[in-house]
Amino acid sequence: MAETWVDPPPLDGVTRVGYSLSGEDLLVASWNGRINIYDGVGGRLKSHLNVNAPVLDASFDEVGRIFSAALGGNVMLHTLAPDGSFKSDLIGAHDQAARCLEITRDPKIVATGGWDETLCGWTPDSSASSQRKPLFSVKVPGRVFAMSSLGGTKMLVGTSNREILLFDVRNPSQPELQRESLLKNQLRCIVGLPDGSGFTAASTEGRVAIENLDGVGSYTFKCHRVDNRIYPVNAISFHPHWHTFATGGADGSVCVWDGTAKKRIRHYPRYDTSVSSLAFHPKGDLLAVAVSYTFEEGDKAHPEDKVLLKPVTDADVQPRIRKS
Repeated sequence: MAETWVDPPPLDGVTRVGYSLSGEDLLVASWNGRINIYDGVGGRLKSHLNVNAPVLDASFDEVGRIFSAALGGNVMLHTLAPDGSFKSDLIGAHDQAARCLEITRDPKIVATGGWDETLCGWTPDSSASSQRKPLFSVKVPGRVFAMSSLGGTKMLVGTSNREILLFDVRNPSQPELQRESLLKNQLRCIVGLPDGSGFTAASTEGRVAIENLDGVGSYTFKCHRVDNRIYPVNAISFHPHWHTFATGGADGSVCVWDGTAKKRIRHYPRYDTSVSSLAFHPKGDLLAVAVSYTFEEGDKAHPEDKVLLKPVTDADVQPRIRKS
């Protein structure tokens, strides 16, 4: 299978790429307020919707509906109508930017984190959201910069103060865990480990942390550094079968890691600008790569934004056999 660039490409900086549960569709959210939906394998544009504000995060739920979080603070539900258009409903709002969005399975809640220093939970149903009142709203120590679901009922939150918090969405009044990140610089992303035992986090200092909830065996490692230049690590995505993970950095590269063996498995050739977001296809045979400048060097001329569907083989992602 050859590499495929989605066509047409997004017209502004890409904030999130994400697959539907079936892998048939790929969403690409952008700073221009548009979410494009492409064929998840072929890369052909199928439809699009406009949010009317820069989209900072977006996700499919298990039945293919799209939820978005925007710079203006709004949290929206987008449902595909029979005529191919999207019906958009406001289900909640933050007082400042809604930076992160995650969907828990049991109970099903749309959780969002904002620059207003709150974690909120919303009913994922427009008919029940007419008052736009959150199921819960919890203050956290700093603006929310990163979030990830963990084990179906838990929510990880990373803040501007480098605090990591773990909430149970069934009883979120107090965090089950709160501690300072092992990373010494600003957090860029956080992703729960597939077995629920901990999480990975990445920062602007060209470093990734693998932290266990019990604190035992946690460590950090350097990555995405070129000729002594240190680049932010913008994205992490776990392979659905092997549970190794890919990282994407502002150096324009994608690497695949075996966190258990503490080894790099694959280092793909660099792209011509930053990698802003990553997502493995549910079957694990493709990796969606957003090649999109993330302004780590300020406002300057940069290559056009684009998204690649990259074929993945077992050799690219299979864990390394550890020697006895």
